Amino acid sequence: MALTSLRRLLALTCCVLLAAGCARGGGESDAGSTNGGVVRTAAGLVRGVTATDYRFFAGIPYAAPPVGPLRWQPPAPVQPWAGLRDAIRPGARCIQDSETDVERGHNTSEDCLTLNVWTPPASKEARPV
Repeated sequence: MALTSLRRLLALTCCVLLAAGCARGGGESDAGSTNGGVVRTAAGLVRGVTATDYRFFAGIPYAAPPVGPLRWQPPAPVQPWAGLRDAIRPGARCIQDSETDVERGHNTSEDCLTLNVWTPPASKEARPV
C-alpha cells in the first residue's frame, strides 16, 4: 500500500510541474533580436542583440591577439575592421588549464582579448561612458 501512495504522489508531482511549465511557456520572450543594435566603435561597426530592456554586444576585440611577436608584450591596439562585425556571441576564453578546457568543450584561444558589453536600451540621452 505504501508503494501505491508513493506512485500517486510522484504522478501528482509530475502533473503539477508539467502544468506549471506549460503556464509559463506562453509568455512573451525576452530572447532579443539581432535586427538593429548597430554601433560604431573606434575599430569599426558592431551589431549586437537588442531586447526590451537591454542591448548586448559580445566578443568585441579590445586589443590585437597576443600571438607571435606580440606574445609577452603589452597589449597592442586592435586593427580596425571593414564592414559590420557580428557581436552576438562571446569571444573565446583565454587558455587556463588546457586539459579541463578541452574536456569541458570550452572555446579557448590565445586570441581572447575581447569584451562583452551590456547597456540600457538606446536613447537620445548622453551616457557617462
